[in-house]
Amino acid sequence: MDSFLKAFNISFLLRNVFSGIFFVIAYYMASHNPLEFSKIDEIDFLSMALPVALFAGVTSYGILRSFLYPFIEYFFDSDCGKAWRQCKPLISDSTIGTLLWRWGQVDKAMTFDRERIKEINERLNMWSDLIYLQYNSALCIALGAWVGAVIDPGKHCPYVPLIVLAVLLLVFAFISNWRHHSVLDRLRKAMHPSRNLSISINRNAKDVYDFVCVPENFSLWASGIGKSLKKVNGEWIAETPQGPMKVRFTARNEFGILDHWVSPKPGVQIYIPMRVIANGNGSELIFTLFRLPDMSDEQFSADAEWVMRDLTSLKNLLEAS
Repeated sequence: MDSFLKAFNISFLLRNVFSGIFFVIAYYMASHNPLEFSKIDEIDFLSMALPVALFAGVTSYGILRSFLYPFIEYFFDSDCGKAWRQCKPLISDSTIGTLLWRWGQVDKAMTFDRERIKEINERLNMWSDLIYLQYNSALCIALGAWVGAVIDPGKHCPYVPLIVLAVLLLVFAFISNWRHHSVLDRLRKAMHPSRNLSISINRNAKDVYDFVCVPENFSLWASGIGKSLKKVNGEWIAETPQGPMKVRFTARNEFGILDHWVSPKPGVQIYIPMRVIANGNGSELIFTLFRLPDMSDEQFSADAEWVMRDLTSLKNLLEAS
């Protein structure tokens, strides 16, 4: 019951009252002579209009969400919709960049952390609510004109202007929805796909952390970093088959964080999040693998298998000691 009541919050009700007002206006225009408008008693009209507007707005919203919007979403998520958006996004990269800057995404590298993702999601949800408001208002105008025409057909209001207004509002909502999905497409490209890889180790979390947090120990199990890891002029350098790479490690901490960064070349850093957490009397080591740009499915799967081999080597090493 509580979750049901939360769904009908004040913001939801106000949005539907706003949409429902269009139903009342369209209905009254379609079923009354324009000469009668001056005879309306404002207080009586409002006392009747607000409850009707709320009922009409909520009913229209239910029709929209249950019967109409699923087809709209199906189009936007289809291969055809994605291809059309790629050709005509209806929003430029510079505009998207400006939006992200306003929403707290200020770095050009398009990196994301938890707070930035939360802020962007809130903004996108607000935009989505506005799109629903546009769709719902268009539907309320159409329904109001139709109900008014059924009750008193063909006597008063020319219905064409109301239908044109509803169609225009529907087109504006569709364009806004198109642009909203184009921004989502851009964000999906900017956020690298990831895979969480984990392994259980029959050693307590403190022992695992104390071993893994020492940079010199990485060469004993992490083949990706190579067999040699040395500190040169205050920086860790790993000798790999691809050549020397800089490695930066998270400082020792009490939270089991083992994140590190690998720099295969100047100006490029690959972020590698890693955590160790308690799992009963043992521990769980969690490694997040990001899929880099232009990496094929086969390469991503091969990298995941490589990481699991390294984690298995670490597990065997710790459990044997």
